Parts: sequence; structure tokens; C-alpha cells
Amino acid sequence: MRPTSKADDWLALLLYGADLLLKPAPAKILESYESWDYRRGLGRHLRRLQQRQLLQSSWRSEGRTFQLTDRGRLHALGGRDPVDLWQRPWDGQWRMLLFDLPTRRQATRVKLIRWLRQHQFGYLQHSVWIHPDPVPPLREMLKEWAGDAETVTVMEAACAPGYSDAAIVGGAWDFEEINIRYEGYVHVAAKAPQIQRKPGGSPARLGAWLRQERAAWLHAVILDPLLPQALLPPGYLGQRAAAVRQETLARAQQFMLQL
Repeated sequence: MRPTSKADDWLALLLYGADLLLKPAPAKILESYESWDYRRGLGRHLRRLQQRQLLQSSWRSEGRTFQLTDRGRLHALGGRDPVDLWQRPWDGQWRMLLFDLPTRRQATRVKLIRWLRQHQFGYLQHSVWIHPDPVPPLREMLKEWAGDAETVTVMEAACAPGYSDAAIVGGAWDFEEINIRYEGYVHVAAKAPQIQRKPGGSPARLGAWLRQERAAWLHAVILDPLLPQALLPPGYLGQRAAAVRQETLARAQQFMLQL
């Protein structure tokens, strides 16, 4: 799991709250972050975010304003927008990848499996992987075996009568582990109000919590295929955790602005 940075902390705070407003003169927000090592480093972090096209700035009468770009918002969410993905329609077709690579191609097999996991394919059995959506990059990934159906085949299929999509979902992804990770995230998120209520609540404590919060969220969402609503299993905790994150980060930003 990739470690988080102070620049990522700013993205998290901007994700569900108001724009970040910096006046030309040192503002209260800068003073409040002095103990969090942001007074001297803030400009550097913001410039780095702009260079990565994660943040954009503009000038208003009140001062300079920073906003997340679409790319920055996606980065703050962990690379994928859960709400958009849950709300996408599903055409009822599974994309199935079946392959049988020779033992001498073990390195290629490992590379292919790593790619499939990175693109949220589900593992059914041995060399059978599935995905609910068309995956255009798959063609490029498999071009080496184009026309070699005995080695690699991609099919689109629906469940036959008597078989269920729910059973496929349960067999292809480990939702028990996914829920455990989301429970872990909710536990971390619950610490934010405690930080705020403690006497002498400081930006340093908020900063430490933000790094824990983002790490916990990435740890959960990286394993989640973020299936369409029609395919989500009973008891799935992803949507609850996302709602908790939205509420918690918005509250954390208000706490920061009031310091």
C-alpha cells in the first residue's frame, strides 16, 4: 500500500469540504498549521499538487482559491469514484477470460494475473477470471495471443437458468475480507471526533489522523471491485463506509478552519 503524503492530506480535506482560500497575507489557516510543519511547506505542497494537475488555483476578491481538478478528486478517492461505479448500469453480461499458458511462460502468467487484479477482475477458478464491464485495455493486453483460442479466450456470457449472478459474485471476490477492511476504515474514521473533543486538539493530531484515514481507505477500496448496485452482495459495507468518509472529512475540514 502506497504511503500517504502531506500533499495527499490537503486533497483529502478538499474532497468533501469547501475550497481552500489563502489570502495574500499570512492567513489564520497558515498560523494554525505551524505545528504541523505546514507554515513553511504549504506552498511547496500546493505547487506540487498543481504540477501533478491535481489542484487548480484562481483569484477572487477575497484572495487566492484552490480547488480540486477532476483528476485530483479521483486521486483523493483512491483512483476510482465509488459512487459513480455503484450507480453505473449493468447489461447482464459477464466478460470471461479463460487462459492456459504453458509452464515455460510463468513470468507472463504472473504479469497477466497481476494486471487482472489491478483491473478488479474476479477470480472464479484456476484460469477463469470475470468482469461485469467491457474492458477495452484487455484487447491490448492479450494481443500476443490474438487468434490463439487454445491459449487465451475472452467471452461474454449470462448465467444459464438455475444459476445466479449472486453466486458468481460470491465466488469471484472475497467480500468477507472487503467488509473487514471497511470496518477497519470506519474504526479509524470514528477517531476524528475524539481528536476534536480532546483539550488542546491540534493540527498535528489532525494531520496524523488524516494520514491514518487515507491509508485505511486505500487499504479497503483497493480490494473492492466496486460492482454495479445490481450485483452488490447482502451486507456489503462499502456504501456505508463511503458515507462515513464524506461526513467525517467534511467535519475535519470545518475543525481545521476553526483553529
